[in-house]
Amino acid sequence: MSIDMTDYARNYASHYTADIDFERILVKYRREQVLNSLVKFPHSSILETGCGMEPFFCCDIDFSRYTVIEPCTEFVTHAEKCSNGDSRISILNGFFESITSDLMINYPFDFIIVSSLLHEVPDPKVFLKSLRKNCTDQTVVHLNVPNVYSFHRLLAVAMGLIGSIYEKSATENRFGRHSHFDRNSLVNLCEHHGFSIISSRTYFIKPFTHQQLEYLLKTGFMTEQMIEGLSRLSSSFPEHGCEICLEMRPV
Repeated sequence: MSIDMTDYARNYASHYTADIDFERILVKYRREQVLNSLVKFPHSSILETGCGMEPFFCCDIDFSRYTVIEPCTEFVTHAEKCSNGDSRISILNGFFESITSDLMINYPFDFIIVSSLLHEVPDPKVFLKSLRKNCTDQTVVHLNVPNVYSFHRLLAVAMGLIGSIYEKSATENRFGRHSHFDRNSLVNLCEHHGFSIISSRTYFIKPFTHQQLEYLLKTGFMTEQMIEGLSRLSSSFPEHGCEICLEMRPV
């Protein structure tokens, strides 16, 4: 299923205009995972694939060169404004698989960010082949995706609300998401396409859907302390955090 990128950009940007939106909260914890990886591994030249509304070059990180590849023209325009004319930053409009054929030759990257993207591309295998071609022997890739074994999916099956953890949600249909992953399937796919896994983990125990959690936030039932607790709880349920992240290198 193809998706209109203008519609995608409008739907995604709506997360940032609502008074309470759980996706914004989850973005915070997703970004923490990426930033922790950047602290662990030396990085000078960084590639970010799909920057959305918050490119990582806006964070307090060091780099000598930063390249963004983003298919949504609306997000490209936003990123260009955020870059504030920084000559170290290049922002390219297009799909990663189409734009990277000669990119690594001119701009070798030592850190690549693939955040909340692989499940949205039509063919993850094609994407990973292109990703591998744009790695040097020393490149580290941080990749994260939703986890099909997230606690909220398991609960929905147990309650009889959905027939399978693989059943597509309204949000997945809205954003044209193509693939489901658990930690083993993601690791196996990446290893099959030329990567060695440095580490893998899930994070943030999400007990209910975004909409249900937003209701609890609006009523005042859910507090910041509860949210932080759900983040820490993933260490007790290592397979059932709502998202998976990998750090990996090419073989």
